[in-house]
Order: sequence, then structure tokens, then C-alpha cells
Amino acid sequence: MYKVAKWIFVGLAAVLIIANVPLSEIFADHGGKQHERWERESKVRYGHFENVEHEDDGEREEDDWGDNEYANVAVTPIIPSDGADFTDGETVTLSFSDGVSVKAVIRVKNGQPLIPAQPVFDACRIPYVLYPKGSILEGFANGKQFIFHADKRVMYLGGQKKSMDIGAFTTSGQFYVPLKTAAEKLGYTFVTKPEDNRIAFR
Repeated sequence: MYKVAKWIFVGLAAVLIIANVPLSEIFADHGGKQHERWERESKVRYGHFENVEHEDDGEREEDDWGDNEYANVAVTPIIPSDGADFTDGETVTLSFSDGVSVKAVIRVKNGQPLIPAQPVFDACRIPYVLYPKGSILEGFANGKQFIFHADKRVMYLGGQKKSMDIGAFTTSGQFYVPLKTAAEKLGYTFVTKPEDNRIAFR
């Protein structure tokens, strides 16, 4: 047993000598100073790995978010309401800056007012054609050709496709177009005046 312990001790000493660690350092009592010194040296040698790990953590967080079931959820935009103070089917006065005015029944869909195109275009002397079946309205205003398609959220102005918040539609022989789109594309601005039951175009 003594010989075995002796050879273990000799082998341990040989390993420490090869590793260039003095035996006095092993058996000396430094009161924890040796451990602190090793910690400092380790930080100096390997401290840069801490930043690398942190960057990897950030990448993993991004990857986790990318795989999150809510990451690709489509968000429905909130459309500002221009017709919150009007009711669907209400008769209002549409007045224009040149003194023309017309009474019309407006429709409200998803908070957006739509106006009947034919009486408005007739009153403003805007040339237009309502094609058979009533699904396409084409005309010319503000120096540009315009085309509306029923049940579509796009229109064409000067040959270019323009998106709309809400689509045009037909009902009871009337072709309804979004108030906001009609005003902007035809060269007007508008102000809603629900207290006077009126929409003023300028």
C-alpha cells in the first residue's frame, strides 16, 4: 500500500513539474488569493468569449422571435373614418366651390362614406360613361381619364392603378364611389359638416 501511494505521489509530482507548476504553489495556503489570481488570469485570457456568447444569445432571441407563432400575423390597418357622423342611406347635400350643389343618398361601409357618381358628375358636368351591366364607370376630370370598377379596391387615373381604402359598388342603378378617393383623384378636397347635413367640396 505504501509503495502504491509512493508511486501515485511521484506521478503527481512529475505531472506538476511538466506542467510547470511549483509544488510550493500547490501546498501553500494563500487564503484564497491563488483562486482569485486564477480567476483574473482566466478573464484576461477568455473574457472575449463572454461577448461572443452574448451576441449568440441575441441572435437566438431573434431566431426565437422569427419562429414565434405571432411573428407573421397580419395586422389589419385601421382606416380613419370620414363618415362616422353619417348614417348609411342618409340624404345629404353635396356642395361644390363653384356654387353647384346636389342632394344625394350616401352609403357608409366600414365607416367610409360613398357617394353616387352619376348625379355628382352630372351636376359638375363631368363627362362619363357607365358601361352595360353597370360594373365599370369611365370618365374624364381634372385633365385625366378615370376608371372605377365595381367591387374592386382599385381604380385607374391617367392610366395608373390607384388603391382605395374601400371598393366601389353598384346598387339600385347607382354607382357608388368612395368619397375620399373621388375627391382626391378628381382634384378636390372636402369637409364633412354633419351638423348641417352637408359635405363641402373645395
